[in-house]
Amino acid sequence: MVVVGADPQEVAAGGHVVDAKAGAKVGAKCVRSGAKARDGVSGRRLVCVKTKARGLRWRFNPTAVTTTTTTVPGVVAPVVVSASADDGVRVTVAGMRPDTGVYSLQWVPHGQSFTTFQMTRATSASMSVSSGWFACSQTYTFRVSVMQADWLLEDGYQTQNVTSHSTPFDLVMPACPVSVAPVAPVAPVAPVAPVAPAAPLACADGGACAVGDIGPGGGKVFYVHASGTFACGATLASTCKYLEAAPTTGTNSWTDARYRWSGNEVDFIGSNEQGVAVGIGYKNTEAIVTQSSTANRAGTIARAYRGPNNLSDWYLPSKNELNELYLERVRVGGFSTIGLSGSRYWSSSENENFGNQAWFQFFSTGLQGNDSYKNADSYVRPVRAFGGTLACADGGVCAVGDIGPGGGVVFYVHSSGGTFACGATLASTCKYLEAAP
Repeated sequence: MVVVGADPQEVAAGGHVVDAKAGAKVGAKCVRSGAKARDGVSGRRLVCVKTKARGLRWRFNPTAVTTTTTTVPGVVAPVVVSASADDGVRVTVAGMRPDTGVYSLQWVPHGQSFTTFQMTRATSASMSVSSGWFACSQTYTFRVSVMQADWLLEDGYQTQNVTSHSTPFDLVMPACPVSVAPVAPVAPVAPVAPVAPAAPLACADGGACAVGDIGPGGGKVFYVHASGTFACGATLASTCKYLEAAPTTGTNSWTDARYRWSGNEVDFIGSNEQGVAVGIGYKNTEAIVTQSSTANRAGTIARAYRGPNNLSDWYLPSKNELNELYLERVRVGGFSTIGLSGSRYWSSSENENFGNQAWFQFFSTGLQGNDSYKNADSYVRPVRAFGGTLACADGGVCAVGDIGPGGGVVFYVHSSGGTFACGATLASTCKYLEAAP
């Protein structure tokens, strides 16, 4: 074996290395322990070592063996990175395996088990749920699972998850807005006698309202706008602050019964098919009745209701109004909550994709859906909006150019601020004239 690259003092030019097991030969000698060389035949590395029996000898260096270990990842449940309930519930998760990009966020009131629960579908690891699904100041327990990539809410939960759920965690919902009590008047300086302040008007008489009060229509208030007013009325030109639900006890009360959605069970009602906001239920219901005024249908029966105080502005609630009603279902009372089909209530909001379907809500679970056919029977509870400023079209003050209650354009306002004789026998009084549109 010819050694190349060895110390010239240890390897003679043209000499031969002696293998560790061979006998001594003329050639290169290893004279210093640890010296290195290379076998000119095999190319293997050599090292000079001191043996116990034979002294310094060339030995082959052992070849290093590299071992590669492949780790197969397992299933890992989501880890909650952040969670808050300041402006709706917001949750962010990470670290899950596998991650299909589809998640189920589930919740129950604190202290209850997940035997039954509410849930929503999310397609982002940072997910959110509107505060409208939760009661003020209440604590809820949440958890998150990764679901199959094609999972939808109507598929249910069982066998659809691809990871176990995250560690359950609690969130406390914000407190409800607090009404500020009126400041007591300061007594005048003697000798003038103090004037007693007038008693504040009750909600039913046009005063400020709180959830649970009896409203001007004789129903129970279930919604108070938190920061002012919302658009309402037949053209959304009016403003309102409150919603009340038809009462189920007392004079001219309402009895929940099941009706088909409308007389037309196939076609969209027009530009209102995506009307789901708080305040738009009146406009939706007007469109339902205009399209088909068939009696004993959800839209028609709700508009025909007059209530204890004989008011004519009751209507079928929109999707979001119906959810606010569900949140206060215990305080309002009288709802059917047995099973699913036995607790389904109609909204006046249509499915945005199919003219023969509309939004509904189960009052047993709170879940909403938009795939109920209009020819199905569901319960109805009329509501009404009030507490703001009426537009001309809804019976308020009019100016020339406004849209009047008849849908035409106002072209005359009595100049003296009073009224003029009108009607079939001139026994009525009027203030405005509008022209056919």
